[in-house]
Amino acid sequence: MFRPYPYQQECLRKIEKARSQGRNRALVVMAGGLGKTVTAALDVKQWLMHRSSVKVLYVCHQDDILTQAHTTFVYQ
Repeated sequence: MFRPYPYQQECLRKIEKARSQGRNRALVVMAGGLGKTVTAALDVKQWLMHRSSVKVLYVCHQDDILTQAHTTFVYQ
């Protein structure tokens, strides 16, 4: 289980605020190594608490990043 850093918590609050305003998409932009994948996994986890299913598009440019992301999403 991951515990978000304050800047990740702020990002998650902003995503939730956007959803409360009727938006159904979000783009997270952070520098490398700051935890975009963890932030996305935490958001999906929170979103699933209110829905029975969810579709997520996770885009990256390297297969090894996808492997790491899969592990993060599974263990979140």
